[in-house]
Amino acid sequence: MFSIKNEKRSILFRIDYLGLSNRICHPCHFYLLAEELSTIPLNLKTIYRHRPRLHNIFAFLFAGSFFVSRVIYGSIVCGYAFRAAALFGQMAFHIGDLKSFVFVVLQASLCVLTRLLNFYWTILIVKKLFHSLQSKKK
Repeated sequence: MFSIKNEKRSILFRIDYLGLSNRICHPCHFYLLAEELSTIPLNLKTIYRHRPRLHNIFAFLFAGSFFVSRVIYGSIVCGYAFRAAALFGQMAFHIGDLKSFVFVVLQASLCVLTRLLNFYWTILIVKKLFHSLQSKKK
């Protein structure tokens, strides 16, 4: 079954693999793909939305996998990437490579912004889970 979302992931995976194998990108770009593991239970939750038991199981799996893969694992990878970015930025600045320096600053900014976005989504997911648990108790 063709899906634009799946096709984009496939293309991104190929680009990251080629970048790693040709040594033109940092492994952190590839490691960040593991954050997408939480998408699997999210898609299954949507597929089984008409079956409440499976829908609820996949909803909790999504919340758990989102927290583990995006908040914990993703923050660790971004932390390492952020530390490496400082070194790469410093090297680019000292040799006068403005283009590389700008790319480093942009990637570091995106790293911080994705962390903020994932923390925001985590708050929304937790609120929704608590709301659904409270409504079931009533």
